[in-house]
Order: sequence, then structure tokens, then C-alpha cells
Amino acid sequence: FDYYRHLLEFPRGLGLSTELDGLCLFIVEHMIKVFPEAARASLFLCDPAHRALVLRAHVPNLKPVLSPLLAQQAIAQGMGYVWEQCDKEESMQRLPIHGGLYAPMKNGAIETGLICVDTMNEKSEYQPEDLSLLIAMAQVAAPYVQLLSENQ
Repeated sequence: FDYYRHLLEFPRGLGLSTELDGLCLFIVEHMIKVFPEAARASLFLCDPAHRALVLRAHVPNLKPVLSPLLAQQAIAQGMGYVWEQCDKEESMQRLPIHGGLYAPMKNGAIETGLICVDTMNEKSEYQPEDLSLLIAMAQVAAPYVQLLSENQ
């Protein structure tokens, strides 16, 4: 039930933003509310000229954590990812992150950006339903972000 409620409430807030910075901040703040175990949420926009992701919004105001490999895969394949810290040998071991979600934002064939959510709670595990919700919300947000990006 919460899945549908979050998905239905999301577009109302998206339509209230008239500038890109405000919209991106609304999106990441909303992700923290939707995923209460999340410690951070980030929104990156695609910069096709430089073939790079550019950080546009992040909460809290700490440096965001991003796996370039997962980010590239999510955008190139148009798929979301759930990842979880498995053991001490993994590449993110030095960071207190237990798991995360990556969802690409695509407006049709246009790669708009990427939304990331992560948790530091070892008892929290993201489920496939969480990823489905994040992907759906990223797809709903993509046209709004694209429109304001073009008008900037």
C-alpha cells in the first residue's frame, strides 16, 4: 500500500518546482522520506558533452558515495541496481555503508540522470520492491528534470 501511496503523491510535488535546483533538492529529500532507513540520497545529471555524471543534489550535505561502475551500468543498461556490503574485502569496505539503490532517470531514449539512495544500517536490507519503487519514481521525475534542464 505504501508503495502506491508514495508513487501517487510524488508527481504533485514535482509539479510545484519551477527551477532545476529546487526540483532536484525536492527529489532527494523525498527519497529520504520514502526510504526511512536511507542515510543519504543523491541525484546526478548526465552531461553528454563530457560523458559524465554531475552531482546536482544531495542530502545530507556530506560527500555523496557513488560507485562509478554501478552508475555506468545503470545508465547504459537502463536498469536499477540493489547492492549490499557482503564482506570486508569489497571496494566500499572503508565506508560505513551497508547497502544502496541506483535507478537511472530516462525520458524516453534520453538519459537524464541517476538517483542513488544508501543506508548505513547493517540490519536494513533493500528489497526488490524498494528498487521497483525507486525506478518508478526516477521515471516519473525524469521528464520534469529534463524540461527544467533544457530551460536553464
